[in-house]
Amino acid sequence: MMERMGADTIICILKHLTAPADLASASIVCRSWRQYVLEGQLWRELCHREFPELQLVEVEFADCVARGSERARYLHVFQSTLEKYHHGYNQLYREFTKTSVSDMNCIGAAIAASSTDEFPREKIHETLYANPRKGRTQWLRAWSYWSSKGQRDPEVPETLTYKLVSSVCLIHEIKIRPFKAEFHTGDPIFSPRFVRFRLGYETPRSSCPDDIREIDIGYSLSQLVEFPWTPGPPPEYTWTSVSQEYPVLKEDVLQVFKLSRPVLCVGQILQVDLLGRTETCFSDEDGALLYYICICHVNVVGTPIRNFAFRSSSASGVIYQTGVDLTLPNT
Repeated sequence: MMERMGADTIICILKHLTAPADLASASIVCRSWRQYVLEGQLWRELCHREFPELQLVEVEFADCVARGSERARYLHVFQSTLEKYHHGYNQLYREFTKTSVSDMNCIGAAIAASSTDEFPREKIHETLYANPRKGRTQWLRAWSYWSSKGQRDPEVPETLTYKLVSSVCLIHEIKIRPFKAEFHTGDPIFSPRFVRFRLGYETPRSSCPDDIREIDIGYSLSQLVEFPWTPGPPPEYTWTSVSQEYPVLKEDVLQVFKLSRPVLCVGQILQVDLLGRTETCFSDEDGALLYYICICHVNVVGTPIRNFAFRSSSASGVIYQTGVDLTLPNT
């Protein structure tokens, strides 16, 4: 009966299967149903539906290896490609959904801040520490926090850029703690009004100019080495996901910003946009009353994807399979 509807109609109907268990069941009903699932690339459709960031990059899978020389000899190249992507996207989906969420901090290193008030004491590296004081005394004013440069306009934004621990990560929530300056009268909290998150990868350059730039380069917790000078212009990024704007409470607590859904970060780059300023302070340079943003700590809760990696090119980014041997089933 189904064959009378034609292959295109059947595939269109099967694309309405949204549960992974239903899709897996449909592929083992019979040989013809399995072929419809393969030709419709239904596992690819499921991955794109639940993780739309995949639509902005290419995906490469390891070649399938047939069980037995007889099947390998007669397997058509087109059919082999269908099988490869069927198993590949199935594995990709399982990698994204099999691991339970933990409190692991997925930040591997701090890259740069858009500005820093007192470098290096208030550099972006200070936001890697969960304890805002690192055990130092209040009188030394040596607390761990990043501070922007002061601005007369409270609408001037700032950005903090980090590198995650894995080139492919599934991000669930981001935590930020504003800085409370207890040595000031009134104990002001230098929080932004809103925060926004960008996830993506660095875009490779075809050529690198000879000019020199000075940036507030970050640190890794495992290797505290400073690189204050880097040749070439600032890096450019391709963002595969940009979140909504979240309001920030003017409180000295670690605030949780839960994403509307698990977001796939391909390319290892997280940028935190700090929008709007709420507190003023006298500038140390000229004594002017300026607006500042200060952040104690940034934490990213997510899951590193171990069996897939990411590389970028000038044209686009590519997710590719690592350390996984796909084997075709006997039937």
